Amino acid sequence: MSSPKFNDGLGNSATSANVEARLVCLGVNNQTYICESGHCCGQAECCSNFYELWWFWLVWAVIIILTGFCVCQHWRAKQRFQQQRRQNEINLIAYREVHNNSQLPLYLRLLPVYLLPAYEETVNRPATPPPPYTPLQLVPLSGDPPEE
Repeated sequence: MSSPKFNDGLGNSATSANVEARLVCLGVNNQTYICESGHCCGQAECCSNFYELWWFWLVWAVIIILTGFCVCQHWRAKQRFQQQRRQNEINLIAYREVHNNSQLPLYLRLLPVYLLPAYEETVNRPATPPPPYTPLQLVPLSGDPPEE
């Protein structure tokens, strides 16, 4: 707070030019006082405007910089967490595939056992030739058109 300067009257015209740049305030018992900086507050006090002080803007700059830093750190931590979660899901899927290969697939587990021959039976069977080819329609071998 700056100290006020008291005047008993309005003053002469020579001092009124200096008073124009300053704020003339009305105090106790209609006594005027001049605030060289800030504004009138209370009965005989001058209060500074916060936006005119350098530390006011410094505090705001620090708050904004810290907020930006915190937002950046939060975003990076969130990305790292999501990447770890995706990697854990991939590892879990790979683990399940490796450890479930010993079991038969579901569609083979549901088939009754008597429909499938044992492996030894299929290996020990003699090789059978394929069935003979029987054409459904006889096609002439030469390029001659069919006779009518």
